[in-house]
Amino acid sequence: MGVSDVVAVATAIVICLTGGIVALFKSNQRNHESRIKRAEDKLDKCELDHKRTQDDLLRIVERLATVEQTIERRAEYRTT
Repeated sequence: MGVSDVVAVATAIVICLTGGIVALFKSNQRNHESRIKRAEDKLDKCELDHKRTQDDLLRIVERLATVEQTIERRAEYRTT
């Protein structure tokens, strides 16, 4: 086996390893992008749930204020 044969085998090994590294890198990138997308979707859902909860709380506070005003008016009416 001559020097050129050793260089040819070494070159083939390097090319195979490089191809494997590139394939692993691309797979890792796709996996990473998928995880980011899932995290974004979860965050969007959480933000939507948070907004709905705030809207519900605002509605409850408005109803409570109306009830309190009604109670105050009735109390004033009774005292007059």
